[in-house]
Amino acid sequence: MAVDINPLYNPYIKTVDGKKVIAPDNSADYEDRTKNFPYKITADDLCCRLFREKNFLWGGDCWSDEKDYQHFFIAED
Repeated sequence: MAVDINPLYNPYIKTVDGKKVIAPDNSADYEDRTKNFPYKITADDLCCRLFREKNFLWGGDCWSDEKDYQHFFIAED
């Protein structure tokens, strides 16, 4: 089970063959997570806290080689 929240403001970022890929395509302005902007999901905001209470994992925390800031999911055993 998974859900994506505000993909534009919380992009999926990975490197493929040495090239950075950001999805959706028009979300590059929101790649820099040090910037302040509306709808940005962070590890300590209400969105993350509520999903974690229901045992969801956050894609912003889970992988070192990619970030999926929009993605919340329940890990399968």
